[in-house]
Amino acid sequence: MPNEISLRSKKRICIAFDEFQEISRINPFILHWMRSTFQRHREISYKFLGSKQSLMEDIFTSVTSPFYKFATKMNLSVISREELHLFIKQNFIKNGLLINDQTTNVILDRSECQPHYTQYFASVVFDLIIAGYN
Repeated sequence: MPNEISLRSKKRICIAFDEFQEISRINPFILHWMRSTFQRHREISYKFLGSKQSLMEDIFTSVTSPFYKFATKMNLSVISREELHLFIKQNFIKNGLLINDQTTNVILDRSECQPHYTQYFASVVFDLIIAGYN
């Protein structure tokens, strides 16, 4: 279906699979089907994301895997505490709100600088400030 949509619209498409390493646990045959289908798609890019590095590497580097050498590996680095601190402050300022360093540090401590939880906790604080809590 993505290939047909791409051809009809004459536009490139990008499809992302998060936690891709779980696909082989669901049904190992799916990997064979996906590879044979995906390799025929010319105007579609695929992103394969996963948090379990060893399983992801096995899918793409094992000579017995249908996805052997199908993708280019890209490691993402950790976002530093300083970058996250700046991100929070800038986004509060952009929305006309101030957040003090102590509150920002509590957010980062509680989230352990994990981006998803950092953004979630910051949004909760944002909503509390909007509601009048200081």
